Amino acid sequence: MMLLAVCLKPLIHRLEEQPNGIRVHPQQGKTALVAYADDVSILVDAPEEITAIREAIQCYGKATGAVLNI
Repeated sequence: MMLLAVCLKPLIHRLEEQPNGIRVHPQQGKTALVAYADDVSILVDAPEEITAIREAIQCYGKATGAVLNI
């Protein structure tokens, strides 16, 4: 489990750099990413954000050899 967390950390960090997300609670900031074990959910509020996310996932796949289910 720890190896999985270490391997996913660079991808999660890059995806968290994306400034957008959705507001889940009115008194909190926006949430753009939820990760648990090997499951990562990305929340967007505009279709154009998907392009940047797809590029980050493709870059991670090329660097690690991982095949990700988009």
